[in-house]
Amino acid sequence: MNDHIFIEQLRLPARIGVYEHEKDVTQEILLDIQLGFNLRPAATSDKLIDTLDYAQLCQQLAERCLQQHTELVEKLAEDLAQLCLADQRVTWVTLKLGKPHAIQAANSVGVQITRHAS
Repeated sequence: MNDHIFIEQLRLPARIGVYEHEKDVTQEILLDIQLGFNLRPAATSDKLIDTLDYAQLCQQLAERCLQQHTELVEKLAEDLAQLCLADQRVTWVTLKLGKPHAIQAANSVGVQITRHAS
């Protein structure tokens, strides 16, 4: 199956960072997400229940980003990827997490991971 759902340039506030000045503030992160998902049932039924409610997923991602302070982008990316895989219909996720204000001379820095459902 080659179907996937994508979310591009999702901007979320997050409690993230290893440095002291990052511990008491939120920082903007950027997410690009691709989710392996069979779109045929939704294409046939034209019903939201047969696909991934990406508005709901984005809300869950936003809540996780503010729920607790995370030191490393690697940890936050893993947590968010696992949240995406919580829907049993998602077969894989590729998640790119960037911190656009971390390095002044760069547009963004971060990580990209791919995880598969078990």
